[in-house]
Amino acid sequence: MTRPAGESYALTHARRGASRCLLFRGAAIPRSILFVQFLVVIFLAFSFVAHGAPATGKTAKAGQTRTKNPKAATGVSGSRVQEEPDSVSSHRNTAVAAVPSGTNRLLKTDTTIYWYNEVTSETSKTDPTQAVKGITDPQHNRTYWLDPVTNLATWERPEAFAWDEVPSKEDPTRKYYWNAVSGTTTWEKPAVLAWKTAEYGFWYNTVTGESVTDSPPELGYLDPVQKRTYWIDPDSKKAVWAAPEQWSWTESESKDPAHEGRSTFYSNTVTGKSTWEKPASLAWARKSRTKMYYYNQLTGESTYERPKQLGYEDPATNKVYYDITNSSAGKATGEVTWDPPHYAAGAWHETESPAGTANPGKVFYHNSVTGEVQWAKPEVTAWIKYHEDL
Repeated sequence: MTRPAGESYALTHARRGASRCLLFRGAAIPRSILFVQFLVVIFLAFSFVAHGAPATGKTAKAGQTRTKNPKAATGVSGSRVQEEPDSVSSHRNTAVAAVPSGTNRLLKTDTTIYWYNEVTSETSKTDPTQAVKGITDPQHNRTYWLDPVTNLATWERPEAFAWDEVPSKEDPTRKYYWNAVSGTTTWEKPAVLAWKTAEYGFWYNTVTGESVTDSPPELGYLDPVQKRTYWIDPDSKKAVWAAPEQWSWTESESKDPAHEGRSTFYSNTVTGKSTWEKPASLAWARKSRTKMYYYNQLTGESTYERPKQLGYEDPATNKVYYDITNSSAGKATGEVTWDPPHYAAGAWHETESPAGTANPGKVFYHNSVTGEVQWAKPEVTAWIKYHEDL
């Protein structure tokens, strides 16, 4: 090939290479490498747009990913602004079960408090009202919400959480509910406002004296789809809508004058059998673990405070101690003792009259401090501690 006149071969070769290379900071970079780098940059940019990047450089937490409202000033901490899709459906198909699903049993008692929804009968171990109240963004000192439909963070209250309780102008004692986003009003309480705290407690059977943590099978379980009660048959182990025979008892009141003073009786709807004795399946009561009161079986008095006659429990030793009372003034001296004073229930002892006495076998009561003896049960010994019903 003929070379241009006056140019060396090396210079000609350099010009040919220049058509396939670009100079970058004094170094020649082939166009093919630049094209690959360009594709990598495009891919990374697309990934950033699709997923967002936390402002702190750390992994984004739930509720701090993206913000729904494109008009928000800066965006939630650890979030970015993203356009909302034109159409978002909040409707979800709900399958109707033909038979009990056997789910939604009473939650285990791994904590003291749980949440219960008065509208849907749902239960939750975590506080569901936090989503309705919103979350405080520490960087902007503002409240944001996580939209339950789009799962995006937004400065504006989502429609699902925008319900407010409003007194009626005609009847201030009556409340209605207004949605600040949609403008909808209703007399029915929205489910998002129907969450209440409740205590797990325990179950106590007043007939057998048995205590259990979980809901007794005699009471049945709520089917979350059908909103009906079902039972697990103890023989077949299958879920059934009707209570099994041994649990099919109902309570009724007799109108027969001959049964005056004993009007309550119990009938089995399967066998037709009736009895005056309360069946154990109807004797379950849900009790509080933390709320207790004291009742005096002789005087009928009740109090939430532990009566001083029972002493005070020392948490370090699990022993009971007592205040020393000045007998003349009837006031505590400020001193304490492990030994039951004369006024304490522990000072009284129940004893049977020995054989050969005027009343053999008859129970009497003796005060070991004062030496007092009496036939009647002392009132201070009649205190019983009860767990409140839930």
